[in-house]
Amino acid sequence: MPAAAAPDDEAPAAAPPVPVVVLAAHPLPRGNMVSAIWSARAVIEQHPALQPIDLSARLGGGRPMDPGAIRALLDEGKAAYDAADVGEAEKDLSIAALIASGRPGQQPLAIEALSTLARLRAARKDEEGAVRAFVRLLRLAPGFDLPPEQASPSARARLDAARAIIEGARPARLRVVTEGVVAAVFIDGRLRGVTPFYLADLPSGTHHLRIAADGHRDDMTLVDLEPGRETRLQIALLDSEKAALFDQIVSALPDDVVEGEIGPGLRDLKALAFAEQALVLAATADTLSGALVDLKALRRVRAVRVALGRDGVEAGRDLVRELYRGLSPREPGLVAAPPDPAPEKQGTTRWWLWGSIAAGVAVAVAVPLALWAFDEEDPGVPRQGGTGGVVIRF
Repeated sequence: MPAAAAPDDEAPAAAPPVPVVVLAAHPLPRGNMVSAIWSARAVIEQHPALQPIDLSARLGGGRPMDPGAIRALLDEGKAAYDAADVGEAEKDLSIAALIASGRPGQQPLAIEALSTLARLRAARKDEEGAVRAFVRLLRLAPGFDLPPEQASPSARARLDAARAIIEGARPARLRVVTEGVVAAVFIDGRLRGVTPFYLADLPSGTHHLRIAADGHRDDMTLVDLEPGRETRLQIALLDSEKAALFDQIVSALPDDVVEGEIGPGLRDLKALAFAEQALVLAATADTLSGALVDLKALRRVRAVRVALGRDGVEAGRDLVRELYRGLSPREPGLVAAPPDPAPEKQGTTRWWLWGSIAAGVAVAVAVPLALWAFDEEDPGVPRQGGTGGVVIRF
Protein backbone atom coordinates (compact mmCIF):
# COMPACT_ATOMS: atom_id res chain seq x y z
CA MET A 1 0.00 0.00 0.00
CA PRO A 2 1.47 3.40 -0.90
CA ALA A 3 2.35 5.64 2.02
CA ALA A 4 -0.16 8.36 2.82
CA ALA A 5 0.82 11.86 1.86
CA ALA A 6 2.03 14.01 4.73
CA PRO A 7 -0.36 16.71 5.92
CA ASP A 8 0.36 20.21 4.71
CA ASP A 9 1.62 21.27 8.13
CA GLU A 10 4.22 18.47 8.02
CA ALA A 11 5.54 19.26 4.53
CA PRO A 12 9.22 20.16 4.43
CA ALA A 13 9.98 23.86 4.29
CA ALA A 14 10.78 25.21 0.84
CA ALA A 15 14.46 25.77 0.19
CA PRO A 16 15.50 29.43 0.30
CA PRO A 17 15.98 31.05 -3.10
CA VAL A 18 19.46 30.74 -4.53
CA PRO A 19 21.16 34.11 -5.01
CA VAL A 20 21.98 34.81 -8.64
CA VAL A 21 25.46 36.17 -9.33
CA VAL A 22 26.98 37.63 -12.47
CA LEU A 23 30.09 36.22 -14.13
CA ALA A 24 31.38 38.83 -16.54
CA ALA A 25 34.84 39.65 -17.77
CA HIS A 26 36.92 41.12 -20.53
CA PRO A 27 40.45 40.40 -21.79
CA LEU A 28 43.44 42.08 -20.18
CA PRO A 29 46.89 42.59 -21.69
CA ARG A 30 48.82 41.68 -18.50
CA GLY A 31 49.26 38.02 -17.61
CA ASN A 32 49.26 38.24 -13.81
CA MET A 33 45.95 40.13 -13.72
CA VAL A 34 44.37 37.63 -16.10
CA SER A 35 45.56 34.82 -13.82
CA ALA A 36 44.15 36.58 -10.76
CA ILE A 37 40.74 36.98 -12.35
CA TRP A 38 40.51 33.44 -13.65
CA SER A 39 41.71 31.92 -10.37
CA ALA A 40 38.97 33.89 -8.62
CA ARG A 41 36.45 32.59 -11.12
CA ALA A 42 37.60 29.00 -10.67
CA VAL A 43 36.76 29.26 -6.97
CA ILE A 44 33.46 30.98 -7.70
CA GLU A 45 32.31 28.30 -10.12
CA GLN A 46 32.62 25.66 -7.40
CA HIS A 47 30.31 27.47 -4.99
CA PRO A 48 27.47 25.04 -4.16
CA ALA A 49 24.93 27.59 -2.92
CA LEU A 50 24.95 30.27 -5.60
CA GLN A 51 23.66 30.29 -9.16
CA PRO A 52 26.33 31.76 -11.42
CA ILE A 53 25.44 33.40 -14.70
CA ASP A 54 27.68 32.90 -17.68
CA LEU A 55 27.32 36.26 -19.37
CA SER A 56 28.89 34.92 -22.57
CA ALA A 57 25.58 33.24 -23.42
CA ARG A 58 23.79 36.57 -23.12
CA LEU A 59 26.50 38.29 -25.13
CA GLY A 60 26.11 35.91 -28.05
CA GLY A 61 28.64 33.34 -26.91
CA GLY A 62 27.06 30.39 -28.70
CA ARG A 63 25.65 27.33 -26.94
CA PRO A 64 24.40 28.02 -23.35
CA MET A 65 26.92 26.74 -20.81
CA ASP A 66 25.07 27.14 -17.52
CA PRO A 67 24.56 24.02 -15.36
CA GLY A 68 20.83 23.87 -16.11
CA ALA A 69 21.39 23.72 -19.88
CA ILE A 70 24.11 21.08 -19.53
CA ARG A 71 21.96 19.05 -17.14
CA ALA A 72 19.11 19.08 -19.66
CA LEU A 73 21.44 17.98 -22.47
CA LEU A 74 22.88 15.22 -20.29
CA ASP A 75 19.40 13.96 -19.35
CA GLU A 76 18.40 13.91 -23.02
CA GLY A 77 21.47 11.79 -23.79
CA LYS A 78 20.74 9.36 -20.96
CA ALA A 79 17.11 9.05 -22.06
CA ALA A 80 18.27 8.29 -25.61
CA TYR A 81 20.69 5.70 -24.19
CA ASP A 82 17.87 4.01 -22.28
CA ALA A 83 15.75 4.04 -25.46
CA ALA A 84 18.62 2.44 -27.46
CA ASP A 85 18.89 5.52 -29.70
CA VAL A 86 22.66 5.22 -29.91
CA GLY A 87 23.30 8.05 -32.36
CA GLU A 88 21.32 10.65 -30.40
CA ALA A 89 22.77 9.49 -27.09
CA GLU A 90 26.34 9.70 -28.40
CA LYS A 91 25.78 13.22 -29.73
CA ASP A 92 24.13 14.65 -26.60
CA LEU A 93 26.52 13.00 -24.15
CA SER A 94 29.59 14.07 -26.16
CA ILE A 95 28.48 17.72 -26.26
CA ALA A 96 27.58 17.76 -22.55
CA ALA A 97 30.97 16.26 -21.67
CA LEU A 98 32.87 18.69 -23.90
CA ILE A 99 31.21 21.76 -22.37
CA ALA A 100 31.23 20.66 -18.71
CA SER A 101 34.79 19.26 -18.65
CA GLY A 102 36.36 22.72 -18.91
CA ARG A 103 34.50 24.30 -16.00
CA PRO A 104 35.52 23.57 -12.40
CA GLY A 105 32.00 23.84 -10.98
CA GLN A 106 30.46 21.55 -13.60
CA GLN A 107 32.81 18.58 -13.44
CA PRO A 108 30.26 16.28 -11.73
CA LEU A 109 28.14 16.71 -14.87
CA ALA A 110 31.14 15.96 -17.07
CA ILE A 111 31.95 12.81 -15.07
CA GLU A 112 28.35 11.61 -15.37
CA ALA A 113 28.30 12.28 -19.12
CA LEU A 114 31.65 10.56 -19.74
CA SER A 115 30.74 7.54 -17.61
CA THR A 116 27.50 7.06 -19.54
CA LEU A 117 29.27 7.63 -22.86
CA ALA A 118 31.98 5.08 -22.01
CA ARG A 119 29.44 2.44 -20.99
CA LEU A 120 27.44 3.07 -24.15
CA ARG A 121 30.53 2.54 -26.28
CA ALA A 122 31.57 -0.55 -24.33
CA ALA A 123 28.09 -2.05 -24.80
CA ARG A 124 28.30 -1.64 -28.59
CA LYS A 125 31.83 -3.08 -28.73
CA ASP A 126 33.58 0.24 -29.46
CA GLU A 127 36.48 -0.63 -27.20
CA GLU A 128 38.79 2.19 -28.32
CA GLY A 129 36.04 4.81 -27.91
CA ALA A 130 35.12 3.50 -24.45
CA VAL A 131 38.73 3.61 -23.28
CA ARG A 132 39.12 7.15 -24.64
CA ALA A 133 36.05 8.32 -22.72
CA PHE A 134 37.30 6.68 -19.51
CA VAL A 135 40.74 8.30 -19.97
CA ARG A 136 39.06 11.70 -20.15
CA LEU A 137 37.00 10.87 -17.07
CA LEU A 138 40.04 9.80 -15.04
CA ARG A 139 41.83 13.02 -15.99
CA LEU A 140 39.00 14.85 -14.18
CA ALA A 141 38.56 12.39 -11.30
CA PRO A 142 41.57 10.07 -10.79
CA GLY A 143 39.80 8.14 -8.01
CA PHE A 144 36.68 7.37 -10.04
CA ASP A 145 35.25 3.85 -9.95
CA LEU A 146 32.12 2.39 -11.47
CA PRO A 147 29.25 1.73 -9.06
CA PRO A 148 28.39 -2.00 -8.85
CA GLU A 149 25.17 -1.65 -10.85
CA GLN A 150 27.11 -0.11 -13.76
CA ALA A 151 30.21 -2.29 -13.65
CA SER A 152 29.56 -4.75 -16.47
CA PRO A 153 32.60 -6.88 -17.40
CA SER A 154 33.12 -4.92 -20.65
CA ALA A 155 32.88 -1.52 -18.93
CA ARG A 156 35.18 -2.66 -16.10
CA ALA A 157 37.78 -3.90 -18.60
CA ARG A 158 37.72 -0.60 -20.50
CA LEU A 159 38.07 1.42 -17.25
CA ASP A 160 41.06 -0.72 -16.19
CA ALA A 161 42.64 -0.20 -19.62
CA ALA A 162 42.17 3.59 -19.31
CA ARG A 163 43.76 3.59 -15.88
CA ALA A 164 46.76 1.68 -17.22
CA ILE A 165 47.15 4.22 -20.04
CA ILE A 166 47.21 7.12 -17.59
CA GLU A 167 49.62 5.39 -15.20
CA GLY A 168 52.01 4.64 -18.06
CA ALA A 169 51.83 8.06 -19.72
CA ARG A 170 55.16 9.69 -20.52
CA PRO A 171 55.73 13.47 -20.46
CA ALA A 172 54.72 15.59 -23.43
CA ARG A 173 54.91 19.32 -24.17
CA LEU A 174 52.10 21.72 -24.97
CA ARG A 175 52.32 25.29 -26.28
CA VAL A 176 49.22 27.49 -26.78
CA VAL A 177 49.23 30.90 -28.47
CA THR A 178 46.19 33.13 -28.92
CA GLU A 179 45.96 35.93 -31.43
CA GLY A 180 45.46 39.47 -30.10
CA VAL A 181 44.24 38.53 -26.63
CA VAL A 182 45.51 37.06 -23.35
CA ALA A 183 43.41 33.97 -22.60
CA ALA A 184 43.09 31.52 -19.72
CA VAL A 185 44.16 27.92 -20.37
CA PHE A 186 42.18 25.16 -18.66
CA ILE A 187 43.50 21.61 -19.02
CA ASP A 188 41.14 18.85 -17.87
CA GLY A 189 39.06 21.44 -16.06
CA ARG A 190 41.90 23.04 -14.09
CA LEU A 191 43.33 26.51 -14.65
CA ARG A 192 46.96 26.00 -15.66
CA GLY A 193 48.01 29.46 -16.84
CA VAL A 194 47.45 32.14 -19.45
CA THR A 195 48.64 32.60 -23.01
CA PRO A 196 51.27 32.56 -24.31
CA PHE A 197 51.28 29.19 -22.50
CA TYR A 198 53.93 26.47 -22.32
CA LEU A 199 53.98 23.29 -20.24
CA ALA A 200 56.84 20.82 -20.57
CA ASP A 201 55.65 17.90 -18.44
CA LEU A 202 52.02 17.25 -19.28
CA PRO A 203 51.24 13.50 -19.42
CA SER A 204 50.87 12.22 -22.96
CA GLY A 205 47.49 11.09 -24.26
CA THR A 206 44.07 12.73 -24.57
CA HIS A 207 43.33 15.95 -22.69
CA HIS A 208 40.44 18.37 -22.63
CA LEU A 209 41.48 21.93 -23.45
CA ARG A 210 39.46 25.08 -22.86
CA ILE A 211 40.78 28.47 -23.97
CA ALA A 212 38.77 31.36 -22.54
CA ALA A 213 39.02 35.13 -22.86
CA ASP A 214 36.12 37.24 -21.70
CA GLY A 215 34.34 39.09 -24.43
CA HIS A 216 35.12 36.10 -26.68
CA ARG A 217 33.62 32.69 -27.26
CA ASP A 218 35.33 29.81 -25.47
CA ASP A 219 37.36 27.44 -27.60
CA MET A 220 36.96 23.85 -26.32
CA THR A 221 38.64 20.86 -27.89
CA LEU A 222 40.32 17.51 -27.24
CA VAL A 223 44.04 17.33 -27.89
CA ASP A 224 46.16 14.17 -28.22
CA LEU A 225 49.73 14.66 -26.98
CA GLU A 226 52.49 12.36 -28.18
CA PRO A 227 55.19 11.28 -25.70
CA GLY A 228 58.34 13.39 -25.85
CA ARG A 229 56.94 15.73 -28.52
CA GLU A 230 55.62 19.27 -28.48
CA THR A 231 52.12 20.08 -29.66
CA ARG A 232 51.63 23.72 -30.67
CA LEU A 233 48.20 25.29 -30.97
CA GLN A 234 47.55 28.76 -32.38
CA ILE A 235 43.99 29.82 -31.65
CA ALA A 236 41.98 32.78 -32.91
CA LEU A 237 39.07 33.30 -30.53
CA LEU A 238 35.81 34.65 -31.94
CA ASP A 239 34.35 37.81 -30.45
CA SER A 240 31.06 37.56 -28.61
CA GLU A 241 28.33 39.20 -30.64
CA LYS A 242 27.72 41.84 -27.98
CA ALA A 243 31.27 42.32 -26.74
CA ALA A 244 31.03 46.05 -27.53
CA LEU A 245 28.10 46.34 -25.11
CA PHE A 246 30.18 44.85 -22.32
CA ASP A 247 33.05 47.20 -23.16
CA GLN A 248 30.63 50.08 -22.74
CA ILE A 249 29.48 48.80 -19.35
CA VAL A 250 33.05 48.26 -18.16
CA SER A 251 34.11 51.77 -19.17
CA ALA A 252 31.30 53.25 -17.02
CA LEU A 253 32.58 51.72 -13.76
CA PRO A 254 34.15 53.96 -11.10
CA ASP A 255 37.85 54.77 -11.10
CA ASP A 256 38.14 53.85 -7.40
CA VAL A 257 36.58 50.47 -6.62
CA VAL A 258 37.16 50.88 -2.87
CA GLU A 259 35.80 54.36 -2.20
CA GLY A 260 34.51 55.68 -5.53
CA GLU A 261 30.84 56.20 -6.28
CA ILE A 262 28.95 53.22 -7.68
CA GLY A 263 28.49 54.20 -11.31
CA PRO A 264 25.98 53.43 -14.04
CA GLY A 265 28.06 50.49 -15.23
CA LEU A 266 26.73 48.31 -12.41
CA ARG A 267 23.16 49.33 -13.15
CA ASP A 268 23.66 48.38 -16.79
CA LEU A 269 25.27 45.09 -15.80
CA LYS A 270 22.41 44.30 -13.43
CA ALA A 271 19.91 44.95 -16.22
CA LEU A 272 21.87 42.79 -18.65
CA ALA A 273 22.52 39.87 -16.30
CA PHE A 274 19.49 39.97 -13.97
CA ALA A 275 21.90 39.23 -11.14
CA GLU A 276 21.79 40.00 -7.44
CA GLN A 277 25.50 40.26 -6.68
CA ALA A 278 28.73 41.22 -8.43
CA LEU A 279 32.39 41.40 -7.61
CA VAL A 280 34.24 44.39 -9.08
CA LEU A 281 38.00 43.93 -9.38
CA ALA A 282 40.77 46.26 -10.49
CA ALA A 283 44.55 46.08 -10.68
CA THR A 284 47.51 48.43 -10.65
CA ALA A 285 51.13 47.37 -11.11
CA ASP A 286 51.34 45.53 -7.78
CA THR A 287 47.88 45.65 -6.16
CA LEU A 288 44.61 43.81 -6.72
CA SER A 289 41.49 45.58 -5.39
CA GLY A 290 38.00 44.21 -5.15
CA ALA A 291 34.55 45.28 -3.99
CA LEU A 292 31.61 43.03 -3.23
CA VAL A 293 28.46 44.77 -4.47
CA ASP A 294 24.85 44.09 -3.61
CA LEU A 295 23.24 44.75 -7.00
CA LYS A 296 19.75 44.96 -5.54
CA ALA A 297 20.70 47.96 -3.43
CA LEU A 298 23.62 49.07 -5.66
CA ARG A 299 25.93 49.40 -2.69
CA ARG A 300 29.27 48.03 -1.58
CA VAL A 301 29.25 45.44 1.16
CA ARG A 302 33.01 45.18 1.54
CA ALA A 303 36.22 46.18 -0.24
CA VAL A 304 39.70 44.63 -0.12
CA ARG A 305 43.20 45.25 -1.46
CA VAL A 306 45.84 42.50 -1.71
CA ALA A 307 49.29 42.24 -3.24
CA LEU A 308 48.95 41.09 -6.85
CA GLY A 309 52.02 38.87 -6.81
CA ARG A 310 54.12 37.43 -9.59
CA ASP A 311 51.44 35.39 -11.36
CA GLY A 312 48.27 36.66 -9.67
CA VAL A 313 46.78 33.24 -8.90
CA GLU A 314 47.00 33.41 -5.12
CA ALA A 315 45.85 37.06 -5.12
CA GLY A 316 42.64 36.13 -6.90
CA ARG A 317 41.88 33.34 -4.46
CA ASP A 318 42.78 35.38 -1.39
CA LEU A 319 40.76 38.39 -2.42
CA VAL A 320 37.44 36.59 -2.92
CA ARG A 321 37.88 34.63 0.29
CA GLU A 322 38.51 37.79 2.27
CA LEU A 323 35.60 39.63 0.67
CA TYR A 324 33.16 36.97 1.89
CA ARG A 325 34.78 35.97 5.17
CA GLY A 326 32.64 36.51 8.27
CA LEU A 327 29.84 38.48 6.64
CA SER A 328 26.98 39.45 8.93
CA PRO A 329 23.88 37.22 8.62
CA ARG A 330 21.80 40.36 8.07
CA GLU A 331 23.39 40.81 4.66
CA PRO A 332 20.75 39.43 2.26
CA GLY A 333 21.76 36.63 -0.04
CA LEU A 334 25.41 36.46 1.03
CA VAL A 335 26.05 32.87 1.98
CA ALA A 336 28.94 30.83 3.33
CA ALA A 337 30.57 27.99 1.44
CA PRO A 338 33.11 25.26 2.20
CA PRO A 339 36.74 25.83 1.18
CA ASP A 340 37.75 24.96 -2.36
CA PRO A 341 40.25 22.15 -3.01
CA ALA A 342 43.94 22.82 -2.45
CA PRO A 343 45.34 24.72 -5.44
CA GLU A 344 47.51 22.98 -7.98
CA LYS A 345 51.11 24.20 -8.24
CA GLN A 346 51.29 26.52 -10.81
CA GLY A 347 50.50 49.51 -15.39
CA THR A 348 47.05 50.14 -16.68
CA THR A 349 43.96 49.73 -14.55
CA ARG A 350 41.09 47.72 -16.06
CA TRP A 351 37.84 46.60 -14.49
CA TRP A 352 36.29 43.19 -14.01
CA LEU A 353 32.98 41.96 -12.62
CA TRP A 354 32.58 38.58 -11.11
CA GLY A 355 30.09 36.32 -9.39
CA SER A 356 30.19 35.83 -5.66
CA ILE A 357 31.82 33.23 -3.42
CA ALA A 358 32.04 32.76 0.35
CA ALA A 359 34.73 31.15 2.46
CA GLY A 360 35.37 29.16 5.59
CA VAL A 361 38.40 29.42 7.85
CA ALA A 362 41.45 27.18 7.99
CA VAL A 363 44.99 28.60 8.38
CA ALA A 364 45.79 32.29 8.81
CA VAL A 365 48.66 33.61 6.69
CA ALA A 366 49.80 37.22 7.00
CA VAL A 367 50.01 39.11 3.70
CA PRO A 368 49.74 42.80 2.77
CA LEU A 369 46.04 43.56 2.83
CA ALA A 370 43.64 46.41 3.48
CA LEU A 371 39.97 45.82 4.28
CA TRP A 372 36.96 48.12 4.31
CA ALA A 373 33.55 46.98 5.59
CA PHE A 374 30.63 49.27 4.84
CA ASP A 375 27.81 49.84 7.26
CA GLU A 376 24.23 49.58 6.01
CA GLU A 377 23.26 53.00 7.33
CA ASP A 378 26.36 54.77 6.02
CA PRO A 379 27.94 52.75 3.19
CA GLY A 380 30.55 55.40 2.46
CA VAL A 381 32.27 55.29 5.87
CA PRO A 382 35.01 52.67 6.25
CA ARG A 383 34.66 50.65 9.44
CA GLN A 384 38.23 49.37 9.29
CA GLY A 385 41.30 50.26 7.29
CA GLY A 386 45.03 49.81 7.14
CA THR A 387 47.74 47.96 5.30
CA GLY A 388 48.37 45.15 7.77
CA GLY A 389 46.05 42.18 7.98
CA VAL A 390 45.49 38.49 7.70
CA VAL A 391 44.17 36.58 4.72
CA ILE A 392 42.56 33.23 5.41
CA ARG A 393 44.07 30.41 3.36
CA PHE A 394 42.93 26.80 2.96
